This record gives sequence, C-alpha cells and structure tokens, in this order.
Amino acid sequence: MAIQRYLQIHPMDNVLVALQDLAAGTTIVFEGKEFTLKQAVAAKHKFTIQPMEQDTEILMYGVLVGKLNTPLAEGELITTENLRHAS
Repeated sequence: MAIQRYLQIHPMDNVLVALQDLAAGTTIVFEGKEFTLKQAVAAKHKFTIQPMEQDTEILMYGVLVGKLNTPLAEGELITTENLRHAS
C-alpha cells in the first residue's frame, strides 16, 4: 500500500494539504487528473489543484479562508503572499 502524501480534507476544498514534504516537480494525481508541483511544499502546507484567477475564493476545511491576490497555476503553493485572509 502506498503512503498517502497529500489529502483533500473536505470535499468542497479547492486545495490539497501536503502530509509530508513534497519536492518541486512531484507528480500529483487527484480525481483522475495529473499535474506537477511548481514549488516544494512543506508538510501541512496547501497547494492548488487547478488554475485559479486572482480573487478566487480559497476553501479549506469546507470554509472560506481567503481570496487569491494573484493568479496561480495548478500545483502552486498557497502562501501568505498570494492569499489574503477572509475576516
């Protein structure tokens, strides 16, 4: 059995959570689609599962956590620089 390296916590989430450190270039297979991580993603950090435009709402744990400050490609790291938190 393969070790699970990433997880979608809630079915509405539009990001995945790394369960271990993932190197840039790692191939991700999610819902029958394959893509490559653009940057290294540390364990417990989130990354995109599809291309997203600026102001896209980011859902984690099934709730809105913020909006993107900039467009992101699939497989990009979510950071405090590219996400403004909802309040």
